[in-house]
Amino acid sequence: MKKRFTLIELLVVIAIIAILAAMLLPALSAARRRAQGAGCLSNLKQLTMSYISYSDMYNDWILPSNTTATGAEDSENNWMAVCFELVHNRPIPTSTRQSDGNADFNIFSCPAESIPLSGNHNNGEFFTYSHYTVNALLVGLSFAVNEAAKPPTRTMASIANPGEAVVLLDNGSLAGYRITSYNNFISKSVVAYRHDSGDSSRSGNSVTYSGSLTHGGFIDGHAEAIHHNRMTKEFSYAGLAKKPTN
Repeated sequence: MKKRFTLIELLVVIAIIAILAAMLLPALSAARRRAQGAGCLSNLKQLTMSYISYSDMYNDWILPSNTTATGAEDSENNWMAVCFELVHNRPIPTSTRQSDGNADFNIFSCPAESIPLSGNHNNGEFFTYSHYTVNALLVGLSFAVNEAAKPPTRTMASIANPGEAVVLLDNGSLAGYRITSYNNFISKSVVAYRHDSGDSSRSGNSVTYSGSLTHGGFIDGHAEAIHHNRMTKEFSYAGLAKKPTN
């Protein structure tokens, strides 16, 4: 006669499975976070390489945050539209306001960010433009604005140490895509620190993470994790041959 499990034996097996699951879940979660981080860094590397390509094509000039006549934020004439064309070798389909589920824009989507891109829902529930934001303090506002405008546009020749010059960062602004002030550069509600914590809170169009690690893409084409302690006013223009006057 075939032996059957007793109730106690069955409970013991269930308990063992539960213990093993509890031991494995943190490791699986950590592995998932590492994979998401690797995907994010890959996006940033591709985008920063497009910055290098742009400079090679346009007499050493660094792509600014906007290509509009006023330098004002614009849904179609910005760094994302140019990078899209350089990465995909074709013009952006319609605009840089993201469409639901559009794989063309995956390069602007951080795998570690739970809030999706969706330009059709600019109501504080979605990212309108990108999961990445550009450091306009380094790359400048727009070519078309008055030369006295701040931040100014620059050439690659103005960068003495490209490996220290951060161009792109994880974005914490649902409705924005650029950093134009030192206060925003160091703010945890403008730059997203999503890579060592999934906990976040929303206030208006900002998402604040409880973590301390963001990712950055540098003008030499590399990307790396950046601790919040490094995010100072001086770091916003690190790598420049000449320190900004203000």
